[in-house]
Amino acid sequence: MALASEATFKQAFRKKATLYGWFAVTLTPPPVGMPDVMLLKGGKTVFVELKFKKNTVSRIQNTILELLSEKKFCVYVINKLDRELFEVYNYNNSELKEYRSLDNMFNAIMIDAFLD
Repeated sequence: MALASEATFKQAFRKKATLYGWFAVTLTPPPVGMPDVMLLKGGKTVFVELKFKKNTVSRIQNTILELLSEKKFCVYVINKLDRELFEVYNYNNSELKEYRSLDNMFNAIMIDAFLD
């Protein structure tokens, strides 16, 4: 699937989460500042804000993401940079990593969520 917009990126991400056994919760439209997706599985809760082509989080989003991280939830901002390049910022440990495919990126953050 060509991820040509933020909407198609969000759809593909939710589909991938479901295939891996996660329950994906999205609110449309989301309340101001809340992350795009909440993932639930095995007692873990992961919040994910999805961005497209270097779009950045707003001040209110940043505040909410920091608060969620302080409450020990796994929190990520994933930015789709181009066709198969994803930049992932982990709010819990302030790490920024790049991944070359949706599968590699998704696997890495879900493993990270369970190791946290």
